[in-house]
Amino acid sequence: MSFAIKVLGYADGRPCSFEDSYLRWYDPNVAIEEEGLLVLGEFTYDIALAKTFPDRISALEEWKRVREVDPIRPDGKPNRPLTVYTVTIEPVP
Repeated sequence: MSFAIKVLGYADGRPCSFEDSYLRWYDPNVAIEEEGLLVLGEFTYDIALAKTFPDRISALEEWKRVREVDPIRPDGKPNRPLTVYTVTIEPVP
C-alpha cells in the first residue's frame, strides 16, 4: 500500500485554492518562477497522479522537509514550505 498527501486547507484557516487536492510533485530547493511567484510544487485532484510514499511516516517527513537553500525563516524557525497547509495522509487505492 502507498500513501499520498492531501491538502485540507491553509494551516491558519484562510481559504485555500488547493483544498482537497493531492501533492503531485514537490521540491523545496528548486523553485520555478511563474508569473512572479516561486513554484515549489504542484497539486492535483486526481489521486492517481499524486506523489506516493511507502508509508505515512515518509509522507509526513516530506511535508516537514526543510528548504535547504534558505533553511531558517526570518522569525528563526525552520523553513518548511509545505507546513503552510494542514494535510492528511491518505492511502492510495
